[in-house]
Amino acid sequence: MGTEVVVGYEGVRVTPLERSRRPRSSASCERGLGEKPKKVLIGAIAAEMKNIRDEGGRIAVVAGPAVVHTGASRYCLG
Repeated sequence: MGTEVVVGYEGVRVTPLERSRRPRSSASCERGLGEKPKKVLIGAIAAEMKNIRDEGGRIAVVAGPAVVHTGASRYCLG
C-alpha cells in the first residue's frame, strides 16, 4: 500500500541491465560508435526523474564520491 523501504543490515541485491556480449573492435571504441552520447542518457534519466517527482514519487540516489568531488552533489539535493 505505502512506499516500500529497504531496512536491515543484509544489503540490497541489484541486478544491472544486460549489456551486449558482442565484442567491439578497438576502432569503434575509439570513435565511440555504438554508444549513446552522455547528453542523451542524462536527458532521459532527468526526464524520468521529473515524471516520478511530478507524480508525487520520491527518488533515492546512491552515488559515489565522484559526485561530491565534481561539485554535482548540490544537484542531488532538494
